[in-house]
Amino acid sequence: MRVSFTMNDKIKSVRDKIKQLHYRRGNKSLKIFLVIFIIGFAFFFSSRLIFPKVYRGIDVAIPGDVIDMESYIFTLESWEYVEKEKAFEIILSVQNLTLNKHPKYEFTLKADNDVMETQIYRIIKDERIILRAYNVPRRWTEVTLSISAGRFNSHIGMNDKEVTKADKLENLSDKDYEIKARKALMAGLKVKIQNEEREIKKLDSKINYAYDKLVKLDEETENQTEAEKEKTKASKSQIANEMERLKGELDVKMAAYNEHKEKYLKEAQIVDKLVKE
Repeated sequence: MRVSFTMNDKIKSVRDKIKQLHYRRGNKSLKIFLVIFIIGFAFFFSSRLIFPKVYRGIDVAIPGDVIDMESYIFTLESWEYVEKEKAFEIILSVQNLTLNKHPKYEFTLKADNDVMETQIYRIIKDERIILRAYNVPRRWTEVTLSISAGRFNSHIGMNDKEVTKADKLENLSDKDYEIKARKALMAGLKVKIQNEEREIKKLDSKINYAYDKLVKLDEETENQTEAEKEKTKASKSQIANEMERLKGELDVKMAAYNEHKEKYLKEAQIVDKLVKE
């Protein structure tokens, strides 16, 4: 009996060890699975932080940009991003050229496929619209604002590099909103004026170079054969045509420059008057 009891104990001990071995193996497999799952989960949700931001290269609006929709003319005055509140505040001025006293405006803001909650926060004197958009994606790069007025539609874009950063959304009076909008508009106009000054200088330099080239070609014809003179004549014609094209482009840039400069000075006068009131 003693021998039988000892053998049974041994058999039971072996069985227990086998069970423990299976349990340890299963437990180890479970641990490996959990580790892999956690790593994959963390990678999925942090991949946007790891990989660089992607830009599609949309056209970015500058305060002062005009959205001409025939019967309705919108002007972007301000576009701010408040990171703490994940919100945008956009100010647009609008000219209603219709007889509709109560036009219906609709605005939709999208970041890729994400549609943000966009509200008309306030309309001031039927000519200035303050928009607020909430739930802006934390890692946004580019957004598009779609504008609808009656049967007319258009859109403007912004990216995280050019947008104005603000600390918080403020509840301002109508007067303070007007001052804020006009100051932001002036800042945008200043950027436009500076860009146009650079472009005007480049065009002026190209036109002067073309003129000098024509003078040089004229001088070279004195010692050329008839065949060489024909080639020079063709070159001169080509350069003269290009110079006329550059002059036309310069006229357009000068007109825009003068208009923006005049607009900037008028806005400065209005702001100065509002501040003193």
